[in-house]
Amino acid sequence: MYSGEEVIINTKEELKEAIDNCLSEELITECNTLLQNCVWKVGYSYNYDNTYLGGIFREDNGLTNFTIDSNLFNGSWPPFNIESELHININLNNTDETGAFFNYDWKVEYLDENSLLLTNGDRELVLNQRCDTDYKACNNFVFEVCETQIGSEISEFILDDYSPCIFDTLELDETFDISHYETEEDALDMLNPIALAIAYTNLESDQSI
Repeated sequence: MYSGEEVIINTKEELKEAIDNCLSEELITECNTLLQNCVWKVGYSYNYDNTYLGGIFREDNGLTNFTIDSNLFNGSWPPFNIESELHININLNNTDETGAFFNYDWKVEYLDENSLLLTNGDRELVLNQRCDTDYKACNNFVFEVCETQIGSEISEFILDDYSPCIFDTLELDETFDISHYETEEDALDMLNPIALAIAYTNLESDQSI
């Protein structure tokens, strides 16, 4: 062992147990190191809806911080092993709907070297690693600009300004075309797209595109 201690293995069953224990410890150590490096952004899942898209998990001196829409939650997310499965137990110190969504024992799978898939039953959570030191969350696709006239609740949006955030959160490359529509019906039928590079004036103060 690393400590210099000698381990004697007499049977194939003891060998299997030793290998399993070694792999378990390596997985937990690897996962723990991974979680402590950079930040982890809640990514888009094609199989499960959540209202925390773009939220950020950050490890800080043994504590876990989760930030969404300028709201900060503290907690922990230690990795551990159950038989041959890697798990993360997310525990935010929050009893409202945020804690109710995240506070579970999640099974962990690697989607790639920078992405994790967490599952609990039919629940699914995708986390994407971001290592830019000045990385900022996209605030769950809530975008705000100042009013053109004070009190009017009217603003002008250049929708193409938000394309990098959309590409980043959905893990898309820039070969994809993004279109915006005022209604879901138009989006499904791909009719009446909003021009990306021309200022768009909102129709109400809190408007979904």
